Amino acid sequence: MTKISFSLFIMVMAFLTGLSGIALSEGTGEVFILQNGKHVEMEYLVGFSKQLGLDGRKWVIMAGGEHAQVKIKDKTPVFYVKRHPSEFIFAKFEIDTYAGKPVRHIIKQGFLKIGMDDGRQGVLNKHKIDFDYKKEDNGMYKVTPKKPLENGEYAIITETNRGVSYEHNVFDFGIDE
Repeated sequence: MTKISFSLFIMVMAFLTGLSGIALSEGTGEVFILQNGKHVEMEYLVGFSKQLGLDGRKWVIMAGGEHAQVKIKDKTPVFYVKRHPSEFIFAKFEIDTYAGKPVRHIIKQGFLKIGMDDGRQGVLNKHKIDFDYKKEDNGMYKVTPKKPLENGEYAIITETNRGVSYEHNVFDFGIDE
């Protein structure tokens, strides 16, 4: 898919799904960020995934708005996540616009679950954030990026199978100096 047709696809999907009006969740106890020595629970946006092309090998995961709910300055944030690292992705968003409204998105490829990655499956390398993790005594996983992050929009994304589609929980944050 060319850059122009992909951008058009993003614009149409943003319009059809009404991404600018996605509501925040109530707390789930699923993802926390360490801020000023305190564990702060993150809320999530419900993201949408749509297939690109007809072969089912590429998907776009979208979240509304140009900016994340949480803004931080720390380039190496620390997260605590309830799910095993094979069950979520850590990614950087790209931003396109439609009718003057921003749409944040990442590309996932393949048929397997979100966290699985064998080189042909998972999030495209340009979106993927490599991270270290360690299981803590409380059962949560301490997650830190392997390299300091650049300014931009990021998310830890989990998914729930809804039968014919997946619902994506987007725990988003932005790095801003």
